[in-house]
Amino acid sequence: MGRKSVTSMLAALAVATGLLTAATAPAAADTCGGGARNSSVDGASARYWLHCNEGGNLIVWGWVDDTAMDGKCAELFFRFPDNPNYTTTERACGSGERNNFRRVFHDTRRANIYLRLN
Repeated sequence: MGRKSVTSMLAALAVATGLLTAATAPAAADTCGGGARNSSVDGASARYWLHCNEGGNLIVWGWVDDTAMDGKCAELFFRFPDNPNYTTTERACGSGERNNFRRVFHDTRRANIYLRLN
């Protein structure tokens, strides 16, 4: 295999790996506070805040937008390090649709939050 072919293959692998990471990396692995979080992927965007109350609960509020006519829904996906078997989503379906949400998650102060299309 020539040097040019190897270089092309390595470049393609680097691009593919970067795209895979961008699609699956969490928008946030966060705890309480710290201001607004913004996340976007082709076809979706989200903005949200996290707060912990004195009762040990995580409160997340914000919005998720579906920004493309692609037949897919924008999803903000929540996974919790303190309870890895529990996941949930907030969804917006249909181009131009926005879902405003406020969720209270009991007995946790951390969440991994991903924006994705589904």
